[in-house]
Amino acid sequence: MWDDEVDLVAVGAGPAGLACAIAAADADLDVIVARPPDSARPEPAGTAHGWLPRRDDPATAAYFEALGDELPVIEAPELAMRNAYTPGRVDTGRRAQVETFVGARLWDWAARCLGSPYGVMFTRVAYWPTVAMRTMGGSAIEVATLAEVTSGGRTLTAWLDELAADRNIEVTADSTLHRIVFGEDDRIAGVVLDTPDGPWAVRARVGVAVTADHVELSEMPLDPGGRISLVGQRAARFGRLEVLREVEPPES
Repeated sequence: MWDDEVDLVAVGAGPAGLACAIAAADADLDVIVARPPDSARPEPAGTAHGWLPRRDDPATAAYFEALGDELPVIEAPELAMRNAYTPGRVDTGRRAQVETFVGARLWDWAARCLGSPYGVMFTRVAYWPTVAMRTMGGSAIEVATLAEVTSGGRTLTAWLDELAADRNIEVTADSTLHRIVFGEDDRIAGVVLDTPDGPWAVRARVGVAVTADHVELSEMPLDPGGRISLVGQRAARFGRLEVLREVEPPES
């Protein structure tokens, strides 16, 4: 039933979707980006929260509603910028301190990602390699850095498009998500996209990254020195694009 097969399908117009494709390509994964037409606009408000898309397919609608049900949307319209550091050697001994898992942190993180035009949702918790870092406040984050901005003047959109072109990432224009395809074990097997040539069924071996169909971005030029990164939290399905500056770890 599949018309094509890749590792990752990134659907939507959000910059984090393109960033996911770039990070996946850097991990030697095959990727496709489905970019909707410029005329696309957000769906009317409904049971799905934030930028999670609404679709007529019952299984797809139920999937997005389950992810967004009762989840608040904390608006974060600007591109987040913060300092972070890579912790020292990790102690793997029996007396090593284990990071406390707090579900409320994932709840708050998902709400902030859903309220940001730079947010993204993954259909799998484990995807491509990330590096464990900490914010200056001590919070643990998982980071996939795309590249460092070496010169100023370019906008985020132009910068991401350049990175994608350098990696020969296939971007299909005028393509929107029609429905998610679930396998026999209820895991997501792929998607069906609406394209100018008709439905296109694409199997996603690793998973699907979903962003908004249309986003309003602040297109201020990027400053040199920042590392454009996908940021998530361990066990979280949601992430967002941020500008990180790596700093020295605080003295213990």
